[in-house]
Amino acid sequence: MKIKTLGPASSELLALREGLTTAWERGIRFLELETDAQALTYMLQNHLYYMDHHLANITNDVTQLLNRD
Repeated sequence: MKIKTLGPASSELLALREGLTTAWERGIRFLELETDAQALTYMLQNHLYYMDHHLANITNDVTQLLNRD
């Protein structure tokens, strides 16, 4: 699948979203997520402050996937 991205941040977020979705579909419920993108980590931990950011849709998706039961 080829996806047009806006840059490194959107690429990283899309990869996180795809990986978390795939893990969930395969029954993986506990995993460790690592990234060296400190700004993205902060955005994911404080996503409500970034609702108007151009990456808000993807950060919200990733946050929802991280908080699934």
